[in-house]
Amino acid sequence: MQNPQTLLSAYYQEWAFVYGRKFLLSVLALGSILVTHMIGAHIGKLLFPTLPLLQLLTKIFFVAMGWAAIDWVLANALASASNVDEEEGKDGENKKYSKRPVWVFALVALASTLALSLVSNYFISNQLAGKTHLSGFNQMVAKSMAQDSSLKSQAFAILQDAPKTQNKLITGALAEKGRLIAAAVNKGSESWKKDYQRGRNNSEAFFWKCRRCPQRYKDYRNGILAAIEEGDKIVSTARNHQSNLQASLSPTLSYQLSNDSLLLAVKKNTDQLEQERKERESQINTILLCMTLGCGILSLILTYVLREHRRKYGQQVIENNARMFMLIFDVFSRLGNGLLDIGYTLIVQPFNWLQRKGWLKRYRLSPNRLTDKPETVTNIVTDNDLTDKRLCLNCSTDISHKRKGAKYCSDSCRMEHHNFVPHKRNLIKA
Repeated sequence: MQNPQTLLSAYYQEWAFVYGRKFLLSVLALGSILVTHMIGAHIGKLLFPTLPLLQLLTKIFFVAMGWAAIDWVLANALASASNVDEEEGKDGENKKYSKRPVWVFALVALASTLALSLVSNYFISNQLAGKTHLSGFNQMVAKSMAQDSSLKSQAFAILQDAPKTQNKLITGALAEKGRLIAAAVNKGSESWKKDYQRGRNNSEAFFWKCRRCPQRYKDYRNGILAAIEEGDKIVSTARNHQSNLQASLSPTLSYQLSNDSLLLAVKKNTDQLEQERKERESQINTILLCMTLGCGILSLILTYVLREHRRKYGQQVIENNARMFMLIFDVFSRLGNGLLDIGYTLIVQPFNWLQRKGWLKRYRLSPNRLTDKPETVTNIVTDNDLTDKRLCLNCSTDISHKRKGAKYCSDSCRMEHHNFVPHKRNLIKA
């Protein structure tokens, strides 16, 4: 007989093994749960783009179905593989092959779970590594390209209108030159104006060559020369408008986005950040890989250890993974029956009440419904016409509801009809 303390310690050890395996399977289930969550979120957005509550219910449904179809099945398989039957071990053949199908199923289920978790680790590590920086750089490039195209289009439009603009500027410059000269000429006396008019087109005239004339006369002449010089500058600027415009717009027209130093610097920084993100993603993927493989292998080893432990001390901890689903299905079944009862009460009972009051009557098609007389197509009948009315032979009570061969409504009516007296023989003997 084993020591009670040893049995108690064995119970605690078995309990720790069972729940330790549950913890390992829970960690192993993270990969499949996250993948099904991503699938549910994507499908929820496609089906219900403007209904957040239905999107949440869709994600919950996919997560629950994924966990039940993969991880719950694996938990049941490992639980069955760790059980020890009373008949097991009596002969060598049963001991060797009694659990073989269960172990095969458990190994296949574990391999499927590991494969799904390993594949999902790639997507999970990509999400945990952070958002890629390439999308922001691509948006910047697209914005720069649009801006460059817009500026070049505007530059081409300006150059195309440059000749017309230049002619207008030249006309305005000539007019401004004439106004400046006229204003300078009008500052002198009438005799000075006449001198200017006589020598306006002759550079050797007295007006331009005199040296001993009064200073005011020289100032008047110099004012006219200054006005002519300023007007020439204005006209020259107007005549060079197109060439100056081409020179100023040349950098815009010759700009190449691929040679932009700012974009090249941003691209270099983006590539460096993306390389760091890739390294971080690889590290996270390696960690998840080790965690997934470790949990899967440890759960399998723990199943074997638990089985050997139960062989030695017997099974004391009952694993019931089906209870939760049984409760859920029972709740929905009871809820369905209750809803059916409520629907029957709300719909059928008022109908029966109206029939009992005589406000509604049943009908059936008459045998001669193919006749050409429309009034004989249907005949209104009552409830009594639908059944063969039968009465009790003793009290004339309706017994249509009883079996076909019944003649009396009860045993008392049958005995009364036959004048049956209880214990009649004992009375006669007495």
